[in-house]
Amino acid sequence: MEPSFKPYDNPERLTIIEQIEPDIDIPDGDPARGERIFKAVCTSCHQLDTNGFLGPRLRDVFERKIASVRGFSYSPSMTTKRSGYWTKKRLYLYLKNPEAMFPETTMYFEGIKDPYDRASVVEYLIFLKSTVNKNNTKPNPRPNS
Repeated sequence: MEPSFKPYDNPERLTIIEQIEPDIDIPDGDPARGERIFKAVCTSCHQLDTNGFLGPRLRDVFERKIASVRGFSYSPSMTTKRSGYWTKKRLYLYLKNPEAMFPETTMYFEGIKDPYDRASVVEYLIFLKSTVNKNNTKPNPRPNS
């Protein structure tokens, strides 16, 4: 029996993000609103500082390499894009429809349809990045000895 073709098997295939990212207009979001939405929608699978049972930690997701958290098992479609980073635009589009960006994702989430709500969650994730070293999620660089 031949293996079935997966949309991410072809390295020449442009993902949805690469096709539309340059032309996207992201509304200004409210990080406080994003925090409320995050707590209501995301915390059943994700935690901020440790990997959850179903999802990786998210405090430092902004500007982090895609599928790069050690100790977490990602879907094959996501691991093929490890060379990319979670930019503001990628987070915005991913939260709209995770399956469109990464076919066969293991994230069972239909997305945040409202553009303002989605932008607010992205702004909250960007804000969280500024708190990474304060909360020791990521070690501070070692001084030269």
